[in-house]
Amino acid sequence: MSLINQLDLNLVRVFVAVMETRSTTRAGEKLGLTQSAISHALNKLRRICGDVLFIRTPGEMHPTPRAEEMAPSLQAALHHVEAAFGPPDFDPAQSDMRFSIALTDYVAVALFPALAERIRDRGLTVSFTLRSLNEVKITQELDLGTLHVAIGVFRQVPARFVVAPLARLDNVWAMRADHPAAAGPLDLATLAGIPHLDIRLADRPGEEDLMRNVVTSNPDRLDALFAEQGLTRRIGAVVGHLLAVAPLLARSDMIAFVPVGMVRQFGRSHGIVGFPPPYPTEPMQLSLLFHRTLGSHPTIIWLREQLYDLARLEGFETAPDV
Repeated sequence: MSLINQLDLNLVRVFVAVMETRSTTRAGEKLGLTQSAISHALNKLRRICGDVLFIRTPGEMHPTPRAEEMAPSLQAALHHVEAAFGPPDFDPAQSDMRFSIALTDYVAVALFPALAERIRDRGLTVSFTLRSLNEVKITQELDLGTLHVAIGVFRQVPARFVVAPLARLDNVWAMRADHPAAAGPLDLATLAGIPHLDIRLADRPGEEDLMRNVVTSNPDRLDALFAEQGLTRRIGAVVGHLLAVAPLLARSDMIAFVPVGMVRQFGRSHGIVGFPPPYPTEPMQLSLLFHRTLGSHPTIIWLREQLYDLARLEGFETAPDV
């Protein structure tokens, strides 16, 4: 039997990925395949070629001379096949593509009016559907292609998806401008004496290997900080929607730990001001989540490029003084 009859394109993809990464683990992550699938493909390639191809060493999968000889031809062949079957260029002015995006209510308000404005001003024919991050089976719909991008703070995702940083979210303690504590300074004792508005975004159980941040105030760390000073934290209310925060702060004595952009967005309309926390904090990383394979389509690449650009223009990247 001819060798070509025993070969399929997936075996070539595995060979090239292992050759480029020198690792079966990283090759699997790159291709969205399990370790078992990579090993099975390599064993089949070894039988076809009559060569071990890669030798496992402490630091890497080292290619044999036969693998080194095969690599340039197979890499070039794979490139030509991908180019031949690749999707056509995407023209947003000629497309009726409707993008499906999962996100929080705050990101929808903070970022997507600018996208709608850009679509209008450039005469584009694309559109979008915004869906609540809390009501979407993210991994399942990204796999099916019924969801194109999710925007959130993701701590762990399956290897077949990509997490791409979109913007840094610096947080501040927000309160109404005429709040008794607004005269400052804001310290732990002051924080302990004010009722807190906790933000806990509902999480979906059962999402395979997907973990995301669902609170903004890091209550466990706050409780520990207060305990060190002999203080306790008082909860005034708990909400599951970020857009509920500004109206609640405006008409109460509660304070909330929110992205600085929210203060910038609603400060004037609701009379909200923000203060840096009186303790060290790490910013949250707002990211795009998309499928490693389906997300490489030119339509999704175009969408991601718009979101990166608008996040920069809308001031997400840095936290101005508030």
